[in-house]
Amino acid sequence: MGTSMKRVVMLGTRLDSMGGVSSVEKTILEGWSSQDYSVRHIATHCDGPPWRKLFCAIGGFVRYAALAAAGVVDIAHVHFSSRASFYRKSLFILMSRCFGIKVVGHAHGAEFQIFYHQESGPLRQAWIRAILRQFDRLIVLSPQWQAFYAGLCHQLSFAVIPNAVRLPPESLRNEATPPVVAMLGRLGRRKGTYDILEAVPAVISRHSTATFHFGGDGDVNEVRTQLAGVSWRRQVRLLGWLNDDAKSTLLSRTSVFVLPSYNEGLPVALLEAMAHGVAVVTTPVGGIPEVVTDSKTGLLVAPGDVATIAGAICRLLENPSLRTTLGRNGRALIESEFSVERAVARIVAVYDSLTGRAG
Repeated sequence: MGTSMKRVVMLGTRLDSMGGVSSVEKTILEGWSSQDYSVRHIATHCDGPPWRKLFCAIGGFVRYAALAAAGVVDIAHVHFSSRASFYRKSLFILMSRCFGIKVVGHAHGAEFQIFYHQESGPLRQAWIRAILRQFDRLIVLSPQWQAFYAGLCHQLSFAVIPNAVRLPPESLRNEATPPVVAMLGRLGRRKGTYDILEAVPAVISRHSTATFHFGGDGDVNEVRTQLAGVSWRRQVRLLGWLNDDAKSTLLSRTSVFVLPSYNEGLPVALLEAMAHGVAVVTTPVGGIPEVVTDSKTGLLVAPGDVATIAGAICRLLENPSLRTTLGRNGRALIESEFSVERAVARIVAVYDSLTGRAG
């Protein structure tokens, strides 16, 4: 095998899109340091109305087809989630196979289990399994997700590579007074947004000056409507989607980060909060138990348990020493296990195993 640089095309959402997948892609590309692989990104999805998404998908397909036909792609690195994302990426995966290109899948779908077991009939399930079998290697975010995909296709070859985030300087940490409780991500039931809102009265009954900050898109209008009739609405801030600088500013001032999700892959927002040294309250779903150990790197609560969510928030607000300890432990874990450099090295190892460079 020669030592010339191999060419990788990364297929995923536009890098300026909202959401964790684009954050992961951008983090990988910005942290790329391998001299053995050149990585080119092609967007197959973008935010916006349906016509814009369609043009983005068609444009991505045409650009990738031209590169594949020209024989200048050695590896396709395909980021996918569930539903439309999976079906859209199926076309790129099959095209790669037609041109003899190695295919690395990178699974992100927090609701892929629901997509497969509850939303897909026998024919769609057969299609999903057939596409999964096309991967030379499947990157998953946690051992739990590996077990799930192995149950669908036992012959799959896996690499467990958690999401990664950059570590901000410790000097940025400056908790606000009154205390800030924050949640980042797409507002809606899956992320536990409405459970947090139900917990607010119990929290402010004990901490009357606490404010709740929600950064994200999704059910913004629904949340605003729900807040219209409550007496404590002025203690809730709906910030919209935040760019990296605004997120960092918010997290540096946050006392407690809350993400009581019902389904997750491995949420980037949670990793970012821990990287900022914030004590977190979250749920043991998806890949989260790989990051948060109860009472060591955060507090774990059951999805939908509003009373426990409120109690965990109050416990942290009332115990600065516990907040500090959990925040420091969480940041140390991110630094050692979830760094960008570590993730890139693991991805390079996957590429090496497919190109004969391993060992």
